[in-house]
Amino acid sequence: MCKWARLSGLPEQHGDKLKKIFCNCFLNLGLWGLKVQYVRILQWGNPKRVCFSHFGRKVISIHLLQPYFGLPSPSPINPCMSSLYIIERRVCNQVKSVFCDCRDIKKKRILKQLFLILGAVLMIVFISKYNIEPSISRSPHRRGQNYTKVKTHIGIAPNVLPMPKCEQNMSVTNMTDFKSLPSVIKTFLYYRHCRHFPMLLDAPDKCGGANGSGEVFLLLVIKSSPKNYDRREVLRKTWAKERLYKGAWIRRLFIVGTSGVDQEKAKLNTLLQMEQDEFGDILQWDFIDSFHNLTLKQTLFLQWVQTRCSAVPFLFNGDDDVFANTDNIIDYLQSLEDNDGSKHLFTGYLFIEEKVVRWTGSKYFIPVQIQETNTYPPYCGGGGYLLSGFTASVIHQMSQNITIHPIDDAYMGMCLAKAGLEPTSHSGVKTLGLNVPSKQQNDLEPCFLRQLLLVHRFLPPEMYVMWKQVNDPHLKCSPSTKLR
Repeated sequence: MCKWARLSGLPEQHGDKLKKIFCNCFLNLGLWGLKVQYVRILQWGNPKRVCFSHFGRKVISIHLLQPYFGLPSPSPINPCMSSLYIIERRVCNQVKSVFCDCRDIKKKRILKQLFLILGAVLMIVFISKYNIEPSISRSPHRRGQNYTKVKTHIGIAPNVLPMPKCEQNMSVTNMTDFKSLPSVIKTFLYYRHCRHFPMLLDAPDKCGGANGSGEVFLLLVIKSSPKNYDRREVLRKTWAKERLYKGAWIRRLFIVGTSGVDQEKAKLNTLLQMEQDEFGDILQWDFIDSFHNLTLKQTLFLQWVQTRCSAVPFLFNGDDDVFANTDNIIDYLQSLEDNDGSKHLFTGYLFIEEKVVRWTGSKYFIPVQIQETNTYPPYCGGGGYLLSGFTASVIHQMSQNITIHPIDDAYMGMCLAKAGLEPTSHSGVKTLGLNVPSKQQNDLEPCFLRQLLLVHRFLPPEMYVMWKQVNDPHLKCSPSTKLR
């Protein structure tokens, strides 16, 4: 902005009627079509007394002072103007003028102003680039749906203001033996209280909106990591394909955080945005995607499902490296008596009286600073389990008053225990893998998988081959391959 200088050297009777001088010297930047103001008051002179009206005030033009001060003629590159703002019209004819000289502007001031302008331009481009746009619906059973995508990597979701960064809780350093804990545990404790993060990618109409989510019978909720593109692609083509089976709609969502830093993070976020544009099946929040943040990921999803998919009857929750037989899952859920999703259901591979790992070398290590008891309440293995919409709502409610725990499946068991509910075991869920009776029967593995709900774990090529084999209409299985 231009500087103000008080007038001096005027007749005393007019001194209290003149306030300030506003001297503008404009440097034309040409290419940008912008102007930067510089000010330098040099001296008083005896100009020709010329005034003209400007916004109801009186201004003296420096162009009319050239004959008196020997100023260079103004040019498109160096236009220079001096303006004198006066309170009283009659004072104008008695004022001595000032002028500004564009020739003596210091280079560093020019660079400073240029940086400010470039910063403003970049900000405008940034804001324009990350506008919210609707994407094309890919729901085969409802026309006119929109999967809203938020084209941003700074955490601005639709109609939601940017959230303040969650700061470290430094009071945890006062815990006994805190310094001896592994760095990953320290990091978890620093940010354990952080439970709200901006949403980067959303699919608000995945279930047809909150009112239409009852049309989806089974929602597949798959925990993934930004870099696991190959796994997501295989699942979209195999068991997680969105389709109608026996009158029941199957829908799919991948829930992810962010990975990497700087350029790597930006590239992975761009990849996820491209996937979202094509499939509309990504939910992403702006937190670090790591093993110890799986529980955070689950709680964020449970919050999402209450607003976006509250009427969905059943959910499958699992990892992106499990093989799920969704046909069998639908058959099982439809066979449940008197349960349309409005009653409790939480079933999978059941762990009872599971010991808390105290060995620091394990990724499942939990110190007494996080959990003092040595056993977990009953829970189902996090590789994959089934739950009703009712139970998902209950777990969400309980989680509001239970401190985050690093082991996500154990945390689900804690929420169930607080609600007075119990998980159950299902023989068709094998999160610890499938034990084929003998090596000679490896070729018959598809026959075993055809009878199950879920098996953990498969690499993407194995997943694709196994899905094709299990669904091969020509596959022949002998009675000896029947599981007991």
